[in-house]
Amino acid sequence: MTFERQPLPQKSTLNVVAKTQGTNMTKKAQVVIAIATAAGIASLAYGAAQSGLMTEPARFAMVLVVAVLAARLKVTLPGLTGSMAFNLPFLLLALTELPFAQAVAIAAVATLTQCLPFRRPGMRPVQALFNVATLINATALSAAVAQTLQHSGSANLALPIATAVFFVANTLPVAAVIAFTEKADMAAIWGRIFNASFASFVLSAGMTSMIVTADRFFGWQISLVTLAVMFGVRHCYKFYFAGAEAKPLQEKLQAAAVAALGNR
Repeated sequence: MTFERQPLPQKSTLNVVAKTQGTNMTKKAQVVIAIATAAGIASLAYGAAQSGLMTEPARFAMVLVVAVLAARLKVTLPGLTGSMAFNLPFLLLALTELPFAQAVAIAAVATLTQCLPFRRPGMRPVQALFNVATLINATALSAAVAQTLQHSGSANLALPIATAVFFVANTLPVAAVIAFTEKADMAAIWGRIFNASFASFVLSAGMTSMIVTADRFFGWQISLVTLAVMFGVRHCYKFYFAGAEAKPLQEKLQAAAVAALGNR
């Protein structure tokens, strides 16, 4: 997921976080962004040093294309200044099946695509930089864990453990920046991110496992089918989150109506 400082919504809402979005980014948030950016640059540099080890350019190009397309399939998390894209199966596929350099490159390009355009309300260049760096770091760390497990004879554990590492490495920095920026409780913010995105991570790991299995019979082009599946998943999330946002508004209107009747 990525961090966005979204403007106050035009429709009525009980979103407490949104009411504090006019505040400036705090020094703590700036420190987190600086650390994430430095680590992301280091990961890119390490990947560039290994660029000569790239293999299967056609497969790399296919995963890159579907990851970029799926990055535009995103939803805004209700009650949070962040969004979630549905390209995770392809990022997990890249970090478990492709060389480190290719996995990092796919994460960088896909996340940059997710953040576009930079001039839209709620997205600034510094936030886009943080988002790209965070996803690069999560991919790099997960890829290192997956490759270690694969080389140690525990290949069956590579995907689930790498997914867990990716989840923590992705969501914790985002939760920290949101909490520091909005001056909210980080544990509470991370808990809301967990509730909103954990099921998507589990589903993505399952989809990645299916892609790897189907690859043996149908080839890596099966990723295109997965893109269609993630489009359906995104539609379901949009429908669910729209209901989650509408429910507090309905409760507020009902309470106002009851209060108006009581004053008669």
